[in-house]
Formats: sequence, C-alpha cells, structure tokens
Amino acid sequence: MRANEDNATAAELRRLGVLYEGMRDDIKSIVEAVKTIQPMLAEIPGIKNEVEVMSDDVKAIKAAIKDTNRDLHLLETRVDRLEAAI
Repeated sequence: MRANEDNATAAELRRLGVLYEGMRDDIKSIVEAVKTIQPMLAEIPGIKNEVEVMSDDVKAIKAAIKDTNRDLHLLETRVDRLEAAI
C-alpha cells in the first residue's frame, strides 16, 4: 500500500511539474508581450499630440477653402457683371 501511495505522490508531483512548466512558459510569453507593448505605450502621448496638431491644421485648411470659395464666387460675380456691361 505504501508503494501505491508513493507512486500516486510521484505521479502527482510529475503532473504538478508539467503544470508548473506550462505556467512558467505562459508567464514568459506574457512578459515578452508586455516588453513589446511598453515602447508602444510610451509613444501614445506623442501620437495624441500629433493628431491634435493635424486636427487644428485640418480646421485651418477647411477655413481657408471656405474663404477661397467665397472669394472665387465673388470674383465670378464681378466678372459676369463686367462681361454683361461690355
């Protein structure tokens, strides 16, 4: 009976060893993933700032296009009047 208990204990220890190795490998994978992600996370504030700057630039471009379109319409109106007067 003692031999059966020793065999059961040895089998349990082997099983725990296999589980431990699997968990250790999983933890190593997680650590590697975190190491890979950390530099990306460090870039987020800079990217956010760049997006804010681009957003401001787009707003300025939209305003310039509206102004240009208004000026073009005014110019077309003036040219039409001049042509009609000739």
